[in-house]
Amino acid sequence: MAIPFTVTFLGTGTSTGTPMIACGCAVCHSDDSRNRRTRPSILVTTPSGRILIDCTPEMRLQLLAARTPSIDAVLLTHAHADHIHGLDDLRQLTFASGLPVNVYASPRTLKRVMHVYDYCFKDTGPGGGKPQVHLYELDYGQTIELAGIPIKATRHLHGTLDVTSYVIGNRFVYCTDVSLIPEETMAEFQGKDVIVVGAVRPDSKPHASHFVLPEALDVLNRLAPRLGLITHMSHSFEHGTVEAQLPKNRRLAYDGMIVTMSEHGISLGSPDDSGV
Repeated sequence: MAIPFTVTFLGTGTSTGTPMIACGCAVCHSDDSRNRRTRPSILVTTPSGRILIDCTPEMRLQLLAARTPSIDAVLLTHAHADHIHGLDDLRQLTFASGLPVNVYASPRTLKRVMHVYDYCFKDTGPGGGKPQVHLYELDYGQTIELAGIPIKATRHLHGTLDVTSYVIGNRFVYCTDVSLIPEETMAEFQGKDVIVVGAVRPDSKPHASHFVLPEALDVLNRLAPRLGLITHMSHSFEHGTVEAQLPKNRRLAYDGMIVTMSEHGISLGSPDDSGV
């Protein structure tokens, strides 16, 4: 029997977030909470623990909003600022537990983490505080078990940069910051229940390092998951307007959305919904 788990979308925005600094557009000033997007991250919760994917600059606020008391492991997709610049806030979790947090990523990503957070990996003397983390290389194609479920690392491209996508519990795919999915990775995504793909704009104008919405929908059409979700959205997405135009079983994710993966199927909700 498949192990049940939930996925909470902590953030669904692009690198600028929405509202964007110094922008007067209607989406940035919208009253619809679904148009307020922090940088992209998800939290996977199983009966055995919690796995955080990416450490955004808003990680502290995201984990507080999700009422997260602990993290058992962190997975990183790549080393851009919007995905690793919250890592220092892991120290509050390590202070509370007294235990280090295991961080998994590609060798290239870990090399960058060790550069940006060099003070975490050398003796800086008494006083202050720093996160206690253990780094583990995770190669493309490798499967590890975390919090009781298998997680497989796969490779896609973000412009010219290799990025790690994750197949979680053999049912859920998280593929953000993406401009090309190689055919061997597409094969890994076949037959999955839920696939999350990044798309930076809703129009069809090509972007050098991200899918735009028509490209993301084409991928979802090829893979035919039971549910396809869009993340990593800029302020070009007015949630209600764009989602109303999507095909059946294709949705825009939003900060706070919870996807529950159970033996009975898939359900969507938010922290305020009963039974989630």
